[in-house]
Amino acid sequence: MSTPEPSVPRPACGRAKGHIRPPLPSDPFVQVANLRRGTESTNSVDGVRRGRNRGQGSVVCYGSVEFQAPAARSRARTASWVNVAGYISLGVWSVIGSWRQHPLFGVLSGLVYLELALAVVRVGTFTGEIVYQQSLAKRIATPLVGLCARAGCRLPRVVIRDDTIRAACVRSGRRGPLLLVLSKPFLDMVDDSELRAILAHEVSHIARDDLAAAKFRAQAAGVAVGISAAVVIAVTTGSKVIVPVYLAGFTVLTVLLVAGSSLFNRRLEWRADGEGAWLADDPEHLASSLRKAHAFSQDARRRIYGPLPWRWLLSPLSWQLPSHPPMTRRITRLEQLAAARTRRMISLTGPAPSSGGSE
Repeated sequence: MSTPEPSVPRPACGRAKGHIRPPLPSDPFVQVANLRRGTESTNSVDGVRRGRNRGQGSVVCYGSVEFQAPAARSRARTASWVNVAGYISLGVWSVIGSWRQHPLFGVLSGLVYLELALAVVRVGTFTGEIVYQQSLAKRIATPLVGLCARAGCRLPRVVIRDDTIRAACVRSGRRGPLLLVLSKPFLDMVDDSELRAILAHEVSHIARDDLAAAKFRAQAAGVAVGISAAVVIAVTTGSKVIVPVYLAGFTVLTVLLVAGSSLFNRRLEWRADGEGAWLADDPEHLASSLRKAHAFSQDARRRIYGPLPWRWLLSPLSWQLPSHPPMTRRITRLEQLAAARTRRMISLTGPAPSSGGSE
């Protein structure tokens, strides 16, 4: 018989305790077979409060869970068009300024800036707004509180967007708690068990502080780009290469370094799958939720990059970073775990009694 986990005091909105070492298993793909349901924390999530958090804008508190409040989008749209104008200006400067001395470098740099400008235009068209619905808040907060209590980590702030490329992800905020970003269309696709399972996957990332590893890789890539920039500038001194050409080259180098370093993230995703299955005690629904999340992301990418000629124009940016293992392998592994868990439970409880009576 499983013993219920002790309830922890409910923190005030935005006042959750800091990160502590999570009591997660060393090999969740083995230990998950010994778990049963019914161990989720009984923290209350009733009640809605509104407030402001310094540096983060307005928040809506559903119990102890913070939800980002809807905000005006005009500022984001203005910033997008400013970026587009900046990229186009740099592209024109690259071509005109390098036409006599380095025309090839100038044209290539102009194409880089054109690609970036087109990507901002296309992605900005499909970027959703922040939404809040109390029914969704209840669906999310109820399992999230228990999962975070079980993992021993701080509650994230939840951001619900009405349309995004990714179904669910964890991001860092400017200040305050981490942000758990969820797509509303994806939330409408999954049932409560699948939602709880995908939340468990993201809670594992939070408990293990995987975002810190991603930040370290980004900083390492930045240092590598800085060193490369210093070497290139020193070698090409006097060759009359203008600044935008340098910037375009360093942008391409940064993208390549980030793509290469993202391979190290695959190990973290394998671990989050296993620990998510352990936290939710439900590898079956984690497999089905990942399958739906993959289908959702692929459909969103097709809509963003669009029909021809958009797909041709954006082809250099339409490929995905190799940061996640192949989805088919992840789902197969979870399905194998679910089958092993079922066999384990049958061995502990015995086969189900037959419907016919004995003579």
